[in-house]
Amino acid sequence: MEIGGENLKKMISDNPFHTSIGVALIMIGTFLMRRDNYFRWPPGISVLANDDVVGFLLLLFGAGYLFWVFDTEQSARLNHFLLSGSAGLMALLTVYQLLHFLIVGNDMPWISNGLITAIIMILAARSDSRDHDDHD
Repeated sequence: MEIGGENLKKMISDNPFHTSIGVALIMIGTFLMRRDNYFRWPPGISVLANDDVVGFLLLLFGAGYLFWVFDTEQSARLNHFLLSGSAGLMALLTVYQLLHFLIVGNDMPWISNGLITAIIMILAARSDSRDHDDHD
């Protein structure tokens, strides 16, 4: 199957949530990687939370979503890995941002990140549990 402009548009329009989540995770990951002092509480954990590995993991999962969208096979196994892994990362980020907001008083995007987490969980609950062959 040739992947041209029209086919790319169809792949994106067939998977708008995966595309949007992929882009969002890439942007959140990039944001976190560029800010080395974003988290300030508690001192011991904030050093780990500000590490570029956290942002890179989100960026990597975002790229994984986009890979899945443009992959002609769209493996259910990869989809489940991306959904469960990114839901876990986003849930941790959301809770940590909420605690930061409540304890330190810093404005944090915990509400929007919580909604992204909820959308990922809804997609996971509705996703196909197995790969389908053309022979079925």
